[in-house]
Amino acid sequence: MDFGIYSEMQCPPSKQAVAVYQETLEQFDAADALGYETASTIDHHFFPQFGISANPLALFAASAQRTRRIRYRVELLNLTPKNPMELAGQVAATDILTGGRLECGVGRGHPWACPGFGLRLEETRARFEESLELLLRAWDGSPVNREGRFWNVRDAMVVPQPLQRPHPPLFVVASSPNNIEEAGKRGFGVLLNPVFPLEMFAEPLAVYRARCRENGHAPRIVCHRVLCIGDSAAEIRDRYEETVMAFAQFNASALRGLGAYSDDELDAAGYGIYARLRALVAHATPFETVLKAMCFVGSTDEIVEEVGRAEERYGITEMGIVVAYGGSPHSHTLELMERVQASIRPAFRKSIQSV
Repeated sequence: MDFGIYSEMQCPPSKQAVAVYQETLEQFDAADALGYETASTIDHHFFPQFGISANPLALFAASAQRTRRIRYRVELLNLTPKNPMELAGQVAATDILTGGRLECGVGRGHPWACPGFGLRLEETRARFEESLELLLRAWDGSPVNREGRFWNVRDAMVVPQPLQRPHPPLFVVASSPNNIEEAGKRGFGVLLNPVFPLEMFAEPLAVYRARCRENGHAPRIVCHRVLCIGDSAAEIRDRYEETVMAFAQFNASALRGLGAYSDDELDAAGYGIYARLRALVAHATPFETVLKAMCFVGSTDEIVEEVGRAEERYGITEMGIVVAYGGSPHSHTLELMERVQASIRPAFRKSIQSV
């Protein structure tokens, strides 16, 4: 199993954006030196507490000049507001600048971004599907000619082409059974959202793995979780309650961007889970409930068991450690990264070597 770090680049009111970027680059440096396989962030706008990673491709290109081996993953590129032909070239250039170490999630983004981008909520799925088709065509190295609902492209060949052929590995976020199943057919990886319980993905992931087998693809399932390491409930609460609850609150902060939409509109656009989230955060959520939904909790031995169960039950192929969340100090993030590599990762290295 691979291990990676995942940062939403959350920016609490007390912090400057420049500090978030400097610390993120240092965390990517440390991940590379410690032996993590991937460093990931999001493509997110308008809500600073949720995340200020407004240009992940630029961030990765900058970081790659300081690292040697770690791979970079955008989780995910929001295709709906972007010109897909321009994006195809930007992804290709970033793949070259990272030395072929780029991976990309693709999707239609959060619905709360639609007002800021001037997009119609009901068009996001169609925009995503048309943009993805154009991206894949643009990366095959031949001129693109296509008349669509949103983009009319005539005799355009994207340059440069990606270093990885035909394109960097692609992923989708596990948001519905249909998109997970389609990922298996296409050979895309699947990213599991850190704020939802793993149990809700059990059946869709079984279908995903089956579709991968049927179509000759190797499954790639990335599980993101906050790790709360401690030997007692009191220690866990004392060490993690403030930052874990802030992480949940910072994620919920963007829900105010849904004010323009009714639950019925969200459901009709395929964003029903956001309507349920909005109802959920209207009520106070106890720390213990948040821990159960988003975190692996316990001693290092207990967390090794949790990760092992997730590998066995859900077929996860990568553990994405959530870092720099909820205003946690930079020093704590670096300490966590070192501790995981020293005390948790070795159990999975041994299991791999014994196969």
